[in-house]
Amino acid sequence: MNSFRLLCLFLFVSCMFAFQDAFSQGGELRVGLGYLTAPDIGTITSRAVIGGLDNYDEPSIKSSVAFLVAYVVNPMDRFSFGLDAGYQVLETTYSGMNLQTVTTSDAWFTVMPRANFNYINRDALQLYSALSVGMSFLTSNSDDTTPERSSGSAFGYQVVPIGVRVGDGLAFFAELGFGFRGVLNAGISFRL
Repeated sequence: MNSFRLLCLFLFVSCMFAFQDAFSQGGELRVGLGYLTAPDIGTITSRAVIGGLDNYDEPSIKSSVAFLVAYVVNPMDRFSFGLDAGYQVLETTYSGMNLQTVTTSDAWFTVMPRANFNYINRDALQLYSALSVGMSFLTSNSDDTTPERSSGSAFGYQVVPIGVRVGDGLAFFAELGFGFRGVLNAGISFRL
């Protein structure tokens, strides 16, 4: 797994140097929220199965939205490139008759280079598709009778068939897709 991390880092640094001129011209900073992410869907599915197998009632799952930040540059009319980062916490509580209540907390931190294909690329309107691929790092805590803390990493991704940015210097963006940024993610964008 360490070689995969090194490969991702190498590719990211290579892209940064390849598009050095575009980055010096300024870019766009995005801040937003993601709803119904891949970790949400995975947690809901797996915890429901595990909870049922261990004679617990259906687990209670509290998910925070994914907090997102991205930096995007537009070196060509049709293509944009950048870097996405996201953070999300999911808390699952298991309870059952005559069973100890157990709570687990999973924190996901995701970093992914991104590429956009722009269908429309005007100052006040962008319509695009995007693909992001990178790594997602998990830290998990449990308050069981023997508290556990574990960590790991997973393949991070986001596929966006349709995204829109409306506004010039300060704008609103929204994306429909699937992955670690969510089925729907939206927020504000600032041109630098």
